[in-house]
Amino acid sequence: MLVLNNVFYDTGINAQEYHNPVADHYQVPHVSIRDSIYEEMKAGKYTRDELTSDGLHPNDLGHGLVAGEIIRLLEYIKEHRREILQEKKDEITALPEALTGNAYENAERLTIRNAFPALWGFRADAEEKTGHLDCFKNGWTGRKTGDCLYLEPLLHHGEECIHTVEIEIIESHKEDQVPFYLLSLIVA
Repeated sequence: MLVLNNVFYDTGINAQEYHNPVADHYQVPHVSIRDSIYEEMKAGKYTRDELTSDGLHPNDLGHGLVAGEIIRLLEYIKEHRREILQEKKDEITALPEALTGNAYENAERLTIRNAFPALWGFRADAEEKTGHLDCFKNGWTGRKTGDCLYLEPLLHHGEECIHTVEIEIIESHKEDQVPFYLLSLIVA
């Protein structure tokens, strides 16, 4: 198994912050786009528009660079496999204890198909999407623009009760503004 952490958009929050501790705990090799290609982009070697059309998902050039990072890791593992296996031989017999409890056993993804919130400043997006955009459907579109492009945990291991979530789109820098799309809320 290989974990790939992907980001082309500077949000301050990145899936790597969640993936790496889990991969480290289970000793799963992982590569980081934030620590490689994204750093090259920040240094001016590439622009975000050269690597992605939406600020998150790589285009052909971006995928080629990501593949290069994966190949580099696999070549390192292949070249050093004897030392790696010798170092890990005592640890290979059993999986480590679970890192966390199962907090998401009964998780549910709320979209316009199963949730009907009050929509002040948003509209339900019932437009059918196909191809690579298929995952971006059944959400809500904000009437304002913003620059949020990430997962945001709101409450983790909180009290089991009814909670209210209020989302407000705040103004962003004009050059960062994009249509704000809330894909879903995941509750457990």
